[in-house]
Amino acid sequence: MPKTHSRLIFFLSMILALSLACSLSGRGQNPTLENFPTPNPLFGTPDPNRTPSGPTPTATLTPTPWPTPTPVNWPKPYFGTPGPLITPVPDPAPVQHNPEDFNVVLLGSDRRDVTFATDVILVVSFQPKYNTVTLLSIPRTTVAYIPGWQMEKVNKAYQHGQESYYPGLGPALVKDTLLYNFGIEIDRYMLVDFGQFEEIINSLGRLEVPVVCPYTDYRLIAPHLDPEDADNWSLYTVPSGVVEMDGELALWYARSRLKSNDFDRNRRQQEIIRAIYSQALRFGWIKQIPTLYGQLSSSVVTDFTLFDALKLAPQIAYLDSAHIRSYYLANNVLTRWTNPYGQVMHVPNLPAVYALVAEAMGPPPVEDEQRQEVVVEVWNGTSTADLDQLAAERLNYAGYISQIGAADRADYTETRLFDFRSEDHGQAAELQALFGIQPEFFASVPDDSLPYDLLLILGDDFDPCFDPRELER
Repeated sequence: MPKTHSRLIFFLSMILALSLACSLSGRGQNPTLENFPTPNPLFGTPDPNRTPSGPTPTATLTPTPWPTPTPVNWPKPYFGTPGPLITPVPDPAPVQHNPEDFNVVLLGSDRRDVTFATDVILVVSFQPKYNTVTLLSIPRTTVAYIPGWQMEKVNKAYQHGQESYYPGLGPALVKDTLLYNFGIEIDRYMLVDFGQFEEIINSLGRLEVPVVCPYTDYRLIAPHLDPEDADNWSLYTVPSGVVEMDGELALWYARSRLKSNDFDRNRRQQEIIRAIYSQALRFGWIKQIPTLYGQLSSSVVTDFTLFDALKLAPQIAYLDSAHIRSYYLANNVLTRWTNPYGQVMHVPNLPAVYALVAEAMGPPPVEDEQRQEVVVEVWNGTSTADLDQLAAERLNYAGYISQIGAADRADYTETRLFDFRSEDHGQAAELQALFGIQPEFFASVPDDSLPYDLLLILGDDFDPCFDPRELER
């Protein structure tokens, strides 16, 4: 296997599927007061006697059991340069602790300087007890208390950890920031350079992304042109459909926000992650994770271990997109605010944020298990290509197992739903609402001979565009 191709397979598996994590028992050691540096405005030299916060990579294949969380004595904040106190420091968030879960934070950055902000912060939680993966996007502008420092945008945690010689440096401070502000215990981190992402996607050749809503934004006319010259930019539209993307287009689609915002960018980033995970499943890349582990060091910076990889492969190889739950911190729980320096920030509504995190990191509702027992076949009853795959994507976001079949004809004007089960637990009504199906185009016709439970036939009235944030479950 060519080296570049093996690196790519491993990157896709480890970063976007492998980080859909593994079922190690337990959790990283919780920080105590001595784990934290005394706030130092001069960013003094590191103390060699301090113990870094959070778990460290294990050198053996024997997992270490971790204790139950204990109260943390957090350090007092330091409110000197470089920034004002913009909101009172909150109390630590309630910890969402389940020792069976395994949480990874994905960090994305340009890494153009020695220290840098992490503009992508995505928590990936694998819940082996429920065969579920949760994705939680945290906007880079979310105001958070960075332990031992001040209230600041959450994307500054990594940079400050590096500059202040925080024990464990940037990764440890990111983990502790997420624990303090959101109650999420992070087991591992993965730091991805955007340039490497583009290079590796190019090694793949193409990434098939189900784009449910057209997206228009400014894009460089050619990658080699000077981005500082306004004449080198023009509006570009990614249409709805299954779009084949090279590395440059995939990176632009996941990062651009000149005509949108960070919230929509988080949605598109999760769209890319789901696409790569689905493609990894189709080609069986996840099963090669243990063999390809050695390629990780050339693609990402991480504390993910070989033992993690060995535990991962059998755990997630059978999970499809319907087992992935998507959550977002968005403007329903955040308030836009501009600081005295003109920087846009988003201040969290703490009770609402805690409730959303508790839902995301908690057990799935009973309805999820019932949905995953239902198989929905999708037919494209129109002449418009890819509608069946976009409908299947919506079903997966909503927690339904889907499969695509061949339609009997291509001139349906209205979308129809047929239920072939003898018993209905409410899913038929959910699907009617999900796809806007009129009552006269739904029929219950029990038939146990079919290999699926419901049949969705798409008509010309089907609009593939939807907002996944409205399907949080």
